[in-house]
Amino acid sequence: MTQLEHSFLKYVNKTDYCWEWTGAINGRGYGNYSINCKAKSAHRVAYALWRGEIPAGMYVMHTCDNRKCVNPSHLVVGTAKDNMDDMARKGRRAEGERNGFAKLTKNKVRIMRLLKRGGITTKEIAKIMNVCYDTAMKVINRQAWRSA
Repeated sequence: MTQLEHSFLKYVNKTDYCWEWTGAINGRGYGNYSINCKAKSAHRVAYALWRGEIPAGMYVMHTCDNRKCVNPSHLVVGTAKDNMDDMARKGRRAEGERNGFAKLTKNKVRIMRLLKRGGITTKEIAKIMNVCYDTAMKVINRQAWRSA
């Protein structure tokens, strides 16, 4: 075992499944590990230590969905799209009302679509709902808020 591996494992609580990071945690819930006074994501360090180099621009994703996990067998490399698709598939993407910037609710989206079917113009609907025309058009045409 290398000195880096030994030092890293001081901050790991190995269980039968996940290896829980017990060191510093960043604001998004991921472990932080310092190498040469530079903070690195603990799961990325774990991947590099036990699985190999991470190709430039690639993400290290958790198959276990535990942000504190550094078990190399739970870590896979993927693209940004792979990461977003994985989040969506597992229901972890902040969509619709779960998005902190959302101005609309499912109920308002349904009302917008009903108004359109009732003959109200998209421009009028945008004004009524206090959203821009482009947003109203995307909602009505199901390019946004598809699940509502």
